[in-house]
Amino acid sequence: MVPEFIILHTAASGAAGVVWDVSCAEIDRWHRAEKWDCVGYHYVVRLSGKIEVGRAEWRQGAHCLGYNARSLGVCFSGHGDFMGWAGEQLESGLALVLALAVRYRIPACRVLGHRETGALKSCPGRLVNVGVVRKELESRGVPRDVLS
Repeated sequence: MVPEFIILHTAASGAAGVVWDVSCAEIDRWHRAEKWDCVGYHYVVRLSGKIEVGRAEWRQGAHCLGYNARSLGVCFSGHGDFMGWAGEQLESGLALVLALAVRYRIPACRVLGHRETGALKSCPGRLVNVGVVRKELESRGVPRDVLS
């Protein structure tokens, strides 16, 4: 698989006032309980900024209907409706997405929040501005538009 998009997610773990720092292993258990073969995301970014590897990049994801065969899924631990990404999580996540965008020549316009794909959910969360993420990627050298 050669990805054309990077889809950003939140683990939706927590509630107002309480945010859980879930691991890739925990999300894997959730997904296997739904009869999936393994975690649907390619990466999970913990609150500390630690990046955990999920599915291999060459494997089709199971994270965004209609995009799975042509995208990489990056999930941020926590719940973006109750707490935005900050500090080490934000910096580490941006560095990861930057590296993936450069490796696969994915322009900033194809880094999407899950909700931007037509999903009927707030993912990656109401407190996460994916437009700001794209602007930051552009400031770090990722082209805005599709490359020829």
